[in-house]
Amino acid sequence: DRVEKVLGREGGEHPTRSEPFPPSAPGGEIGSRIRRAFAEEDAVRLEDVFLRRTRLGHEGPVEDGVLEQAVKLWRLRWGKGEAEAEAEKRAFQAAQRRRRAVLRAWEG
Repeated sequence: DRVEKVLGREGGEHPTRSEPFPPSAPGGEIGSRIRRAFAEEDAVRLEDVFLRRTRLGHEGPVEDGVLEQAVKLWRLRWGKGEAEAEAEKRAFQAAQRRRRAVLRAWEG
């Protein structure tokens, strides 16, 4: 709220104030790391979670189930709709494909 005030913005909706993050996310350690990236580190994009906060994206393609859980947590944290979530997911998947292509080109 303070940042929004300094920037001259009206306070937006903050869904996590009324609907807290689940105490643990499915997926054991991986789910917990993703949850923490959003809840405690304020990760803004899926790329932030998988490449900067957890580095899971550097270990190979992110599994569909893990990605879906991250999308749900992203929506909850930032109050986004389904269309925005789908766009964010597609953007992450496209970036992931580009990174893999660059790595293959470099290795090959």
